[in-house]
Amino acid sequence: MPKAYISTLDCAKVIEDGDIEIRYFGQFNTDIHHHEKAQLISPEMSAVYLYSEKGSFCIPARHYAYVDAHVKHKLISRSPNLKLKTIFLDLNKEKYPTAHWGNIAIFSPSNLLD
Repeated sequence: MPKAYISTLDCAKVIEDGDIEIRYFGQFNTDIHHHEKAQLISPEMSAVYLYSEKGSFCIPARHYAYVDAHVKHKLISRSPNLKLKTIFLDLNKEKYPTAHWGNIAIFSPSNLLD
């Protein structure tokens, strides 16, 4: 059986530190891309799939994925009804030195973050 076509969605181009983007989607597929800022991605009402050189990840509803700046990735939604929250963060490597640059992490949120 042939796979159904999923439309390609453009990702955010102009983003500022602390920007929060909340959008409603149906099924979508992004091209492989990266951002100049780190991002937190949180789906509601369904899961989102994240693919990168680091691996393939399922982000369950009401969980977060952290994608460091400059990490190439793509997102896929197979849900007809999805609310996606994205928070962009400017984490300067000189200000915030860490051994974890270039990582992706999936986690459940604290009450403060959510």
